[in-house]
Amino acid sequence: MARTVVAAAVVINVTSFVLALLYESHLASVDEVGLATPVEIWVFFSMVASTTVVGASLVLSRAGHPMGWLFLALGMSVSLSAPIDSYSYQGAIIAPGSLPVASFVAVVGSLTFVPWLVIIAVVLHTTPSGRPLSRRFAFMMHLTIVAGLVSVVAGLGGDRTLDPPFDNVSNPLAVGPLAGPLQVLAAVAVAFVGLGLVIAALSLVFRFRRAQGTERLQLFWFAIIALPVAALTVAAFVPGHSDAAYSPLVPTGAIVVLITFATGLAVKRHRLYDVERILSRTLTYGLLSAIVVAVFVGITVLLGAVLGRQGDASQFSVAIATLCAIAAAEPARRRLQDRLDRRFDRHRYSALAVVRSHLNAPEPVADIEAVLREALGDESLEISYPTEVADGAACVWVRATGRTPTLPATTDVLRGDRLIARVAYDHHHAGAEFANEVFRAAATEMDNAGLRALLAVQLEEVRQSRARLAAGQHDERRRIEQNLHDGAQQRLLALALQFQAATLDGTLDRLNDAVQLGVREIRESVLELRALANGLRPSALTDGGLAGALDDLADRDGLSVTIAQNLGDLRPDLEETAWFIVCEAVANAQKHGHAHTIGIATEVNDDELTVTVSDDGSGNADPQGHGLRGLRDRAEAVGGSLIVGPSSSGGTTIRASLPCG
Repeated sequence: MARTVVAAAVVINVTSFVLALLYESHLASVDEVGLATPVEIWVFFSMVASTTVVGASLVLSRAGHPMGWLFLALGMSVSLSAPIDSYSYQGAIIAPGSLPVASFVAVVGSLTFVPWLVIIAVVLHTTPSGRPLSRRFAFMMHLTIVAGLVSVVAGLGGDRTLDPPFDNVSNPLAVGPLAGPLQVLAAVAVAFVGLGLVIAALSLVFRFRRAQGTERLQLFWFAIIALPVAALTVAAFVPGHSDAAYSPLVPTGAIVVLITFATGLAVKRHRLYDVERILSRTLTYGLLSAIVVAVFVGITVLLGAVLGRQGDASQFSVAIATLCAIAAAEPARRRLQDRLDRRFDRHRYSALAVVRSHLNAPEPVADIEAVLREALGDESLEISYPTEVADGAACVWVRATGRTPTLPATTDVLRGDRLIARVAYDHHHAGAEFANEVFRAAATEMDNAGLRALLAVQLEEVRQSRARLAAGQHDERRRIEQNLHDGAQQRLLALALQFQAATLDGTLDRLNDAVQLGVREIRESVLELRALANGLRPSALTDGGLAGALDDLADRDGLSVTIAQNLGDLRPDLEETAWFIVCEAVANAQKHGHAHTIGIATEVNDDELTVTVSDDGSGNADPQGHGLRGLRDRAEAVGGSLIVGPSSSGGTTIRASLPCG
């Protein structure tokens, strides 16, 4: 049904326009004066096209809403007026009597404006909900419709002089002695239709003042066109009461086009554009232009009166007025923008005011995340900040407290070209453009919060590193205690018992055997104690430094180790740290990577010792694993860093950078 009506309306409107255009071309070809100028033709086309397109779009998408049907009716009433005027012009003016009932059609054509006014009044009453604002306004809407019907019926039976070029055409349906009263009734009814149109516009004003949320956004489109429509309405009445050179169809057509598109956007696509911002900026720059012109004209007139009208004085006045207008422009713009944003863009104004209040406070009482939650009205909002893990290989995101975010980020916040934060928020509370503007206003504070978050992460890393070192030291003491208890202590205790038994036996052979056993056990115990001591600080490190200890490590059986060294004098603690890193890295390469060849390189450059251990094992080392994490803690304990990555042979490379200045 809806598609059929839309198709019929499109066919009627297109046919009517084409017929009118062809008739105008025919009049031009026979040197006759046409009904419309080229400008009026294109205005007529704009009216028909806008009402047809918007009406068809609304009917096809929201058939239950009356607005689409109203605009289709308005489009057809506008389009049919063209062939009606053409028919009556041909039959009553160009060739009188050549077409039947041409005079009657001329009378009908003079009344076609009434349905336009009535439909526009109904549109204003029912935008955007499809219902009048109240029962009183509904009564006035129905009264306007009745007045329109009365004006058409009375006009058909009245006797009045038609507008040119039909001013010599008489009404064939004039009802004798009742023609005069009917014409008065028609005039009164038309005046009431005009009053109904004004009341319909007032209903929009009252609706706007009461509206909230979505309906307020919809009505913002009418607020945008309010001033142009008011000016055009005045312009539409000027030609009929003055010698104005333009046709009243031009401002009337502009009114119809503006109202049509404003209504279509209000009903269907009110969120397509940032309408509050459009309205605020439009009014700001419109009023600003008026202020600048007023300042310029006022100063020019004042200085002209004071200095006279000489050429130099006139140029001086213009220059001074221009400078004053420029100086007044920016302060006036800021004040106007602030006041209009507060009136028409209250949500954005309030949100930015909350952010600015926080930024201007000498001692802020809340963090920026809480401020943005208040500004956007979204308690679920979360801000995460970028940081780097210790090995520099990946970027992680944390909140201001150093904790991991719980929501996926939806918006990146940039400061210049640098990504400083990501924000997760509910888009139902704020549109993307509005939210981004608030985030940009808070970018400086978010950048500072990101630095504090990075510091919190680093402090947490230090705390965890200290906790791991303390736990490692405790475990190391327990290991030493257990090794002493299970190893050398047991050997020496068993040796003491052997000596005691040999002494009690008293035989020389038994004593010799005990002495020989004691010598062996003491040697084994010494080796065990030496190995245990080497776990704390190897004798090779004490005797030959780091270079000697690494050479000793390379000489062990079962290892294929290549060493490249470039070392100078190093601090003992630095040598010990490098030694343990190398030992642990070599052990991991053998135990977990099943490496066949291990390369160790050490070098001192610019007061920094670099130790690199590479292997040809299976690779896939976990930088966050317990063993490698312990190595990183050792490096960080002396102010250095440690990076784990793949080697060129497919294994693992561990590179420690230790300050040795």
